Amino acid sequence: MTVGQEKNFTNLSKFPHGHSKKVHAKKSGRDSNRDISVLVLIRTIRRLTKDKVQMASEVSSMLRNQVAERASAKEESNILQAELDLRTRRLETEKNELQSVLEKELDRRSSNWSLKLEKYQIEQHRLRERARELVEQNVSLQREENYLEKVKELKSENLLTTVLREKLYSEEMDIKQLQADLAAAVRGNDILKCEVQNVLDALFCATPKLKYLELQVLKKDENINQLTNDLQECMKELGVVKGILPKVFQERDFMWEEVKSYSEMNMLLNYEINMLKRKEFAEAYKSFHVGEKLANELATPYDESKSHPAALSTKKYCIGMKQMFKACAEREFLLMKRSAFVYILKMFQIVQTVLPSRTSTPDGIGIVQIHWRWESLAYNLDHLHRFYYLYFLELYSLEEIKYQASTEDRLVLLKGVSGDFRPVVLIASMGVSGAGKTTLMDVLAGRKTGGYVNGDIKIAGYPKKQETFVEKMKKRMRRTLKNVKILDGFCNLFWDIFEIDNTMKLMS
Repeated sequence: MTVGQEKNFTNLSKFPHGHSKKVHAKKSGRDSNRDISVLVLIRTIRRLTKDKVQMASEVSSMLRNQVAERASAKEESNILQAELDLRTRRLETEKNELQSVLEKELDRRSSNWSLKLEKYQIEQHRLRERARELVEQNVSLQREENYLEKVKELKSENLLTTVLREKLYSEEMDIKQLQADLAAAVRGNDILKCEVQNVLDALFCATPKLKYLELQVLKKDENINQLTNDLQECMKELGVVKGILPKVFQERDFMWEEVKSYSEMNMLLNYEINMLKRKEFAEAYKSFHVGEKLANELATPYDESKSHPAALSTKKYCIGMKQMFKACAEREFLLMKRSAFVYILKMFQIVQTVLPSRTSTPDGIGIVQIHWRWESLAYNLDHLHRFYYLYFLELYSLEEIKYQASTEDRLVLLKGVSGDFRPVVLIASMGVSGAGKTTLMDVLAGRKTGGYVNGDIKIAGYPKKQETFVEKMKKRMRRTLKNVKILDGFCNLFWDIFEIDNTMKLMS
């Protein structure tokens, strides 16, 4: 529509309620233009209707084709359904036939198995009766066998008791005989000792006589022959005495060995007697005033107020928690400062591994988003030790730490240690773990043989030598090992006296 027509429509809208104004047509150039535009509109409407009819025919043909296709598909489905019904009927008939055959076979087998079961039950009952008879026979045989074994045991016990009594009687007789022999040997030893002493006294008296004779020979030339005769006689007596002495010494050694053997046997017997009398000795010791005093001292509990204030620690770590935290923080800060480059490098590596997890590809496949615990970079950095704890453990190690005080490529355990250790004075070495307390004690005691020691170690003002120190330590160890048996016996006696239980023995 043109602009003029729009104006006419607007003019018509000015008279509502069905009133209209008459307009006289005037032929002009504008009216001719209106007729041309109406013709164009009619043509376009006709063209559009033709297109619409053509489209409707095409749509109808498409619908007819679809209806025909659906009808053919329905017929095919009916055919398939009929075939399926036939197959299902055939399968049902086959199933019924198989079921009947299986039921018949099952009935036949069940009857056979029932007959077999009856036979098995009869055989089982017969075997049970036979087993019962065998058990009764076995019980009777076992009773007879036990009775025979008891008889044999009683006979063997009687024989053993008789043999043991005879052995005990023979041992008692041997002990009495040994005691008598020991007494006789002691008496003979005393006699031999007296004879040896007399011979030694005679020899001792003969030597001054010889000297006196020599003086007399020098002084008196007249009695030379007489003195020589006396001297020869003395020499003969001395030879006789010298010939007797080896036999006496041999007999003395033999008797001494016998005395040793008898003394060892006597010691064992006395030890057994003392073992029997130990409880009586313990009771006597307890009733003695020394034992009563010792028991009272042990019964009173230990009073910590009477001891020295520096002897026992009243705190857990001897220092406050703040001081411990401060010392640990300074140590960790020192370690971090020494290897700051490693810490910073590892931190950048961790950030570099965390950042790509926040990125996503725009052309990727859309998947449901998974929300993990680390939602942001700030959270990840705050709680990183929960997930990467082992990763942080690799940041430093004892091999990578280089102490500033050491210029060489080796670890310095102790530096600037000096002091004196005096006897009967308690000296405590305090320090954190790894400071070198045990190493210092090993170096001073001579157990540390490897490594380098710069400086001097002196004992009583003299420089310490490792070889002599080790020899002295070995000698002391031998001495202590010799006294182990004596100490063990004393400890056993002490435990028996005061009736100490096994737990206290293990603690000691």
